[in-house]
Amino acid sequence: MRLVSLAALVLLAAAAGADDMLEDRGIFQPTFFAELQDVDVDADRAYVWGVGGLAIIQILDPDDPVMIGRYEPPGHPYVRFYRGAVANGYGYGGAREDLLMVIDLSPIGSPIRTAVVGEPGMSYEGCAVADGHLFACRHADGLQILSLADPAAPVEVAAFTGLSNAWDVVVQGGVAYVADGAGGLSIVVVSDPTSPALLANAPTEGAAADVALSGDVAVVAAGSAGLVRFDVSDPATPVPLARDET
Repeated sequence: MRLVSLAALVLLAAAAGADDMLEDRGIFQPTFFAELQDVDVDADRAYVWGVGGLAIIQILDPDDPVMIGRYEPPGHPYVRFYRGAVANGYGYGGAREDLLMVIDLSPIGSPIRTAVVGEPGMSYEGCAVADGHLFACRHADGLQILSLADPAAPVEVAAFTGLSNAWDVVVQGGVAYVADGAGGLSIVVVSDPTSPALLANAPTEGAAADVALSGDVAVVAAGSAGLVRFDVSDPATPVPLARDET
């Protein structure tokens, strides 16, 4: 849900220009977050990642959001999640040099970390869950694909290293769309998760740091180049649609 919602908001904001046409509703401002880095919405809950860990916010009443749980990473006070994904009762938080943390969300009030994925020297950023697998961006180390046969303990089945600087990913129909830094939008076939292969690459002028899908449109946040949109109805031949200055 996060991906479609983000794309819709991005397209709305781009069309609106200076007026974002968004209406303020309830505000939740936890004192333990110095920065809010990412949010994932699942039904009536928002999972907020950032400095201070992961906060679970009940948004059944959007005018009165209430925190119902929190996971605080161990270590120094500035351990943070930069991005995360939630699926099937588990959260997967990319914490850069603190690697990828797997969190059991079933004890809502006090989520539990069940595993840490990665090796020292790696840096984890965005991730996505699709078709029983976790797709995790590791900057210069590319895209890691892990089986979620046991969602509490993901197991690597492949790693695709033919990328420039993987920041974020969305997966749809056996295809991974990667915001690949200076490499632009990289499109990787993952229909066989054990054998990923590069399908196409589309330059974005600026460094691609985030990506969202809305139907057959991929929206890429490309730094100084603004928002770049592509028609990906044929993933093998992404077609530039527009670039919105920001």
